[in-house]
Amino acid sequence: ALPSIEFGLIAVDVETSFDPKGEEDSANPHTDRLLSIQVSDGETVWILEDNFMSAVPLLANPEVKKVGQGFAYDLKFLRHNLGINIENIHDTLMAERVLHAGQLMPHGLDAILSRRCGVFSDKTIRDQFANHEGPFTEQQLEYMATDVFYLPKIREMQLKDASLRGMGKVIALENETVPVTADMILRGINFDQDLWDSSVVWIKEKKEEIKLKIAEYAGVPYTPNLFGGVELGINLSSPPQILKLLQSHGYDDVTTREGALQLALESTDSEMLEKLIGDVLEWRNWEKMLEFDYPRFVNPVSGRIHPGWIQVGPATGRYACKQPNVQQTKRPK
Repeated sequence: ALPSIEFGLIAVDVETSFDPKGEEDSANPHTDRLLSIQVSDGETVWILEDNFMSAVPLLANPEVKKVGQGFAYDLKFLRHNLGINIENIHDTLMAERVLHAGQLMPHGLDAILSRRCGVFSDKTIRDQFANHEGPFTEQQLEYMATDVFYLPKIREMQLKDASLRGMGKVIALENETVPVTADMILRGINFDQDLWDSSVVWIKEKKEEIKLKIAEYAGVPYTPNLFGGVELGINLSSPPQILKLLQSHGYDDVTTREGALQLALESTDSEMLEKLIGDVLEWRNWEKMLEFDYPRFVNPVSGRIHPGWIQVGPATGRYACKQPNVQQTKRPK
């Protein structure tokens, strides 16, 4: 049984049946099982292998600070399986990202343990929990204990660093957002298969329209194909070929990355170049939407897409998203 704590601090971790070698890059409580709940006060570790509802009084107590690593992962499983909202948290992964923003360094628990505590954690053991059945081995139990035992100590180190750098309020704000991130992942996004099917037809037609327009006003050779579309003399997916075409119409940059094209679009006085850049960007957007292949991300249980939102993901501190990256699906202006 878990300890009865009215106030203070505990570290929390869970293990699930998610297979990290699978195609999807994030676990989903709708299809993956909760295998265990680990709790530590920094001196003792408790591992709950069943009767998970007995953890509710402790985890739901807002007076107890809960520390976790990549806590959104744990929170979505705990909310789905226990039906509770967990407040008053500290995410060591998120805090480490904030403290080292812009620095190219790993922030996984194995890296943090090595860097801050001089402790080695063999993360390959995590693979053993995929589709796990039966009792845990001693090696697995030791791994589970290590994952949670050092989190209170790591939090103390992070808070000291944050105080020295004047970043305490930033980390506190980000911590308040972690449960929201977990809820976004758990709830997911509705997906209309019929609408998507009709949209794919429309997008393909739109791409053909853009190709034909470019061929006509930019002097690009083309030939009609058997499907009612056209084959351009250049490949719109090829940056070197697009760069050559743009430069022939006055483009003076050496890259066709979106940022450079957007900047040129805003600053050019050439009506031809403005039209060409706009069409290239629009074509790329529709091409990217088709590449995402949304239907394969639909969860078979919830019937929804559950993108992997990553809080403070990039070095810039903004949100990132994967599986699929819905932040990059936008209708062009």
